[in-house]
Amino acid sequence: MSEVAHCDHCGAKVVEYWHKLTPGLVKALIKARTHVKDTGVNLFETNELELTHSELCNWSKLRHHGLVVKHFDSDKRQDGWLLSRRVGPFLRNELSVPAKVKTFRNVTIGHDSKEVFLRDIYTNDLPYFEDINSIERVTHESEVSNVALKSYEARYCGTSFGLTKGELYIIQTSKLTVGKAIMVKIKGVSNSELAYADIQSFTRAWDVARVIA
Repeated sequence: MSEVAHCDHCGAKVVEYWHKLTPGLVKALIKARTHVKDTGVNLFETNELELTHSELCNWSKLRHHGLVVKHFDSDKRQDGWLLSRRVGPFLRNELSVPAKVKTFRNVTIGHDSKEVFLRDIYTNDLPYFEDINSIERVTHESEVSNVALKSYEARYCGTSFGLTKGELYIIQTSKLTVGKAIMVKIKGVSNSELAYADIQSFTRAWDVARVIA
């Protein structure tokens, strides 16, 4: 990974980043499209989508790719997200989009000349995301904690891909604390880490039958 350049005057990073449109981002987009189709309303919050931890952390990159848009209320406060008009044609393989976008301080400043269709990106069943070392960047200018997990037998009530509604699963969760985000891992299901914004979101998706440990 190349050395990060900083401003001589203020010390801020002066780096441009190139971000690829990855299968992991596409999977998060599909969850959003499914939610909008099910509710009939093109306005949602990310905690309604049952995104995995990686999908949630990378979600905002979809904005730079022009696939989702922030929505603001009358007081100019963000109150959710919208799917852009490009999403339908893109997911139907009718529209190509730039393979990469360039950002600087969270602002989109450039697009790759190479364009891709959905079929060029989502070529297998294993979504991936860029790690910090694989993100291209040029000069232009997370905290991980060890959390004790609790195990439960719980019936799934949500609509996440790969899970069966009404089926019992063994799940492990971080501490259930009011006002705190909750991480859920599902025993025996690969790539199954889910993130919920709060207890209310968690209980809408899971009906806990019993505590295991």
